[in-house]
Amino acid sequence: MKSKTKNHLSEEKIRELVKTNFGEECEVSSIKELTGGMFNAVYLIGRVREADEIILKVGVLPGSPLLSYEKDLMPTEVECINLIRENTKVPVPEVLAYDFSRTRIGSDYFFMTKIKARVQQLQRG
Repeated sequence: MKSKTKNHLSEEKIRELVKTNFGEECEVSSIKELTGGMFNAVYLIGRVREADEIILKVGVLPGSPLLSYEKDLMPTEVECINLIRENTKVPVPEVLAYDFSRTRIGSDYFFMTKIKARVQQLQRG
């Protein structure tokens, strides 16, 4: 989905972030952008030696047109995911790595596990 806030990354940059966060030996086998959202860029990443896919969520670049309450949300999102995971049985992904320094790509980002979800269609009566 087209958006003024999405910080799209090149495949080369995504591969670099994977190596930075998971080690030089970690090789990417596939990258697919998940396009359903309108705010952050999100990528589904396959790795050569790992069976599970992971998710990379990339925050908006500083200076993007945002409402005041939309700024700097990613650290809060990571903290909420961790709190829910540690204190409930609600299925949420595991945060694998994050960087809020904005030195590598100019924005916040984090990696998380991909969880299986079941979508139920609501019946309207």
